[in-house]
Amino acid sequence: MSIERPANDPPASFPQPALTRRGFIRQVGRFATGVALAAGRDTLFVPLAFGAEKKRLKIAAVLTEFTYRSHAHVLLENFLEPYLFNGKLTSSGMDVVSFYVDQFPDRDMAREVAAKYNIKIYPTIAGALCLGGEKLAVDGVLSICEHGKYPVNEKGQQEYPRKRFFDEIVAVFRESGRVAPVYNDKHLSYRWDWARVMYDTARGLNIPFMAGSSVPLAERRPPAEIPRGARITDAVSVHSGPVESYDFHGLEVLQAMVESRRGAETGVARVQFLQGEALWKAANNGLWSVELAQTALST
Repeated sequence: MSIERPANDPPASFPQPALTRRGFIRQVGRFATGVALAAGRDTLFVPLAFGAEKKRLKIAAVLTEFTYRSHAHVLLENFLEPYLFNGKLTSSGMDVVSFYVDQFPDRDMAREVAAKYNIKIYPTIAGALCLGGEKLAVDGVLSICEHGKYPVNEKGQQEYPRKRFFDEIVAVFRESGRVAPVYNDKHLSYRWDWARVMYDTARGLNIPFMAGSSVPLAERRPPAEIPRGARITDAVSVHSGPVESYDFHGLEVLQAMVESRRGAETGVARVQFLQGEALWKAANNGLWSVELAQTALST
């Protein structure tokens, strides 16, 4: 990563973030969130109760499948048992109380894990969120749509049902007159228009909505923290694996590293996808730095 630090650099036009990504995650667990429906309206609002007495939150997990080292496994193990974070044993402060599982392959672990941790498996997403009742009965939802046998489209994308899961979750919120935070594992959808609908719906209903993976919070070797307000001229992220599942991680790493730049989280202006000879031609034209890529590969 190339960083410029001019001696007389004027102040950034946007305030710099006071917290690192890791610091934010640590502090979020200290607050309780309440949600309610404005009477006679279709707008859900989310008041924050700071300093409220801690309670263990009830979480529903809706999954495509649960097999060894699947995303359901690596995500849920940190909710079911204490885990190491920044070198310290940490509890999530949450209890997974229900599962919805879309597929049960031969190597299924969902039934075994559910029995061990006293988690009920429901036949529908609504059942998992309502704990068998008629209204929302959990404090948060984990939507984990990765792995499983699903159609592959002409672009080579596995059509994981993230949009369907989201729609069924939102249907429960609407019926219940309140919302709960939702975490969507990885990207929102294999279709841009569906992803936009998911985003707009969450924003319109004030659903606390987070998507992505654990990669931005992974241990950095060597340790690297970009000074807040630094001018970044170039950045390169190198990864392996197929386009649909791993290009996403490459972009996440890049975002996590550059978001401390001058101007803070100013967004992405343009994304261009290149492959084969076009990629190397772009390097020859100075669109990306081979030297930086070599440096990344050597660390």
